[in-house]
Amino acid sequence: MLRVKSSFWLAVLLLAFMGVFFGCEDKYTVMVEKENGTIVGTVKPADSNARVDAVQETAVGSDVIDSEGRYRIDDLPPGVYILEVSAEGYGTTQRYDVIVYDGSTTAVSEIELSPFPDQIWSVSPSDGQRDVRPNTSICFSFREDMDQGSVEDAFDINPSIEVIFDWNGFRSVCIYSASYSFYPNTEYTVTLGMGAHTLDGDSLSFDYSFSFTTAPIRVNTRPEDGSSYVSTHCYHIIMYFNTQMKPSSLEEAFGINPENPGNLTFSSYHRTATMYFEPWERYLFSNTLYTITIDTSAEDVNGFHLEETFSFSFTTEPLRVEYYWPANGATGVSINYSPYVVFNTLMDQQSVEDAFSISPGVDGNFEWTNYVRFSFDPVDNLVRNTLYEIEIDTTCRAQGGDRLSATFSFSFTTEP
Repeated sequence: MLRVKSSFWLAVLLLAFMGVFFGCEDKYTVMVEKENGTIVGTVKPADSNARVDAVQETAVGSDVIDSEGRYRIDDLPPGVYILEVSAEGYGTTQRYDVIVYDGSTTAVSEIELSPFPDQIWSVSPSDGQRDVRPNTSICFSFREDMDQGSVEDAFDINPSIEVIFDWNGFRSVCIYSASYSFYPNTEYTVTLGMGAHTLDGDSLSFDYSFSFTTAPIRVNTRPEDGSSYVSTHCYHIIMYFNTQMKPSSLEEAFGINPENPGNLTFSSYHRTATMYFEPWERYLFSNTLYTITIDTSAEDVNGFHLEETFSFSFTTEPLRVEYYWPANGATGVSINYSPYVVFNTLMDQQSVEDAFSISPGVDGNFEWTNYVRFSFDPVDNLVRNTLYEIEIDTTCRAQGGDRLSATFSFSFTTEP
């Protein structure tokens, strides 16, 4: 009996022991303390005395760059930050999604301050740009909708000229010279003052100024200077100016050597000027070196002259037969058709007729459509089933004096 009781109490103790270790529902939490981190980097320009703020909802930490543009923001809790960089005379610059990890240092790539107030996105021409076309426009792009009148009132340009504002909505404006041409070879300084403001009344934080220098009056041409084998078919010799010019002054300034009859015409497009020389009958002399000059009497719409005489030269192609009929070796040619020849330039008609021959001999007349094309009209029909050969020897000459380099010939056979 005593042995049974002892076993019973041993089982009770064992169950109680298991309940303590396996039936306990108490929970324990282990706390691990996180370490703060650091953000480092550089800002340009280094002499801006810029302030760098690490921002979440508010600024968590900040630093002012040293003389080499470096900053260091310590003791930042791990997380994602926006860096806001500001300095007097510069727009605010932001760098997003900068991550600080537990107990580590985050290096940020170099940040360059914006030269513009916060409302300005971009300008053109760029500050310090040189060789700007005088027919350019000054353009501002804004980040926000601007009060147009405040922008126009706050705009200034030196040297002073009359300007025209051309708005595209509320965020973009281009400013043109009222004469559609700025002065050539001139440095301009443009300022948009703090009076310019958004439609919400947010004014520029500082006066923004930039400068650019215009190019002198320049000329581009077609054909280009030094071109060779230029087609004698010439509807126009073209001279493009980088600014608006006075047509009357160009007429006086223009010269062509050797002299070639022709007309000057002018056009203006997108604040530029183009002059066209159209040769008489739209042909140049063959195998000829032409030199065209525009002297310093040429004047733009603001009264500025070419700084020095402009000239360019080109050489035309040699005299040649450009087209003829019938084709060489043709057969079955109608007996009542008239052969014809087309040259590539204006010809001395008498010299062509003297240089012409047809074999077997045929009586006929020369009919000239213009100074480049003639036909030979037989008095009677050609003989059937006959091989004819036409030659034009090297005594024929163009009006400019050029001659064929070799005798030209072709043959054909008439219909049976």
